Amino acid sequence: SQKALDKEDVELIASSLDREDIETLGVSKELREKACYDVHELFEKKLAEQIREETVNFANKIKLLLK
Repeated sequence: SQKALDKEDVELIASSLDREDIETLGVSKELREKACYDVHELFEKKLAEQIREETVNFANKIKLLLK
């Protein structure tokens, strides 16, 4: 069962994210959209690995903030 974030948790996360984190989210979204339209398998694999790494890093940062 997942615990919902309360308002204080959300505010802490929002105040702790820096511009780079927010830009990373935007770039990741753009790359995912690009991968949907690109038919080159190698490109998609590299892109998927890059997005996965960025997502893991972002999730780890959020976990640290919630501790």
